[in-house]
Amino acid sequence: MNHKISNLQIHIYKVDGTTTIFVQNDAAEIKKMLDEFRPAQIFNQDRFVVADGNSITSLPVCKITRIDLVSEQSPHLFFPVGIVDAVELTGTEFQALVRNQVMREQWKQISAPDASLVAFMDVEMADGQCLFLTTEIQAEMQSEVWKRRGFPLDGSGLCFRMRTGGVAVLNLASLTRLTFFPMPPHALAEAWHARQFYSQHPADYGHDDLAGMPDAGCPAPISYLPHNEPVRFQRKII
Repeated sequence: MNHKISNLQIHIYKVDGTTTIFVQNDAAEIKKMLDEFRPAQIFNQDRFVVADGNSITSLPVCKITRIDLVSEQSPHLFFPVGIVDAVELTGTEFQALVRNQVMREQWKQISAPDASLVAFMDVEMADGQCLFLTTEIQAEMQSEVWKRRGFPLDGSGLCFRMRTGGVAVLNLASLTRLTFFPMPPHALAEAWHARQFYSQHPADYGHDDLAGMPDAGCPAPISYLPHNEPVRFQRKII
């Protein structure tokens, strides 16, 4: 974090489909924000607070689906050792990768507990947003999270690098569907066995033919972000 970033925006997406945007142009404030970027706890608090010189804005976390950090120059956000660096995919990339025979063979052959696993997520949020992600996780962590939670993700938020630049954090409490590849190594006794039927898909994601996709399932460690103090920004009027 030694380079100067001239502009930073925070985009806050809410469950009603609206977006609130704040902007910061002060290099020192931007550096402080990015240095303190810790996605894991940002949705652990009741409210997300943003302050500028004349006002303070408080947003209930339960009404937020996603927070993006967008800069004119891509911030070099280095995730802690052992934390997943998740990346956004297009629908076409996602379909090609989950159907790739080499990838499926790798999933079958993972046996060592410290081996890493490339996993894929098809995510739908409460405000209707759909997105595709890929991430690398440790096979042992994958198995443990599934056994402990019956759900592949730990923590309150999921951080990923956006295709357009910048970093986004999803509020997992606002997640309405998660399809995960590959299946967990152990059977889930309560799971119903059926193939997902896609009757309609957003054109932006290129869901043209997903009927042949394998069933979902599997965990992943994630990277995240918190705020213990109000972040000082100027509201951007759009």
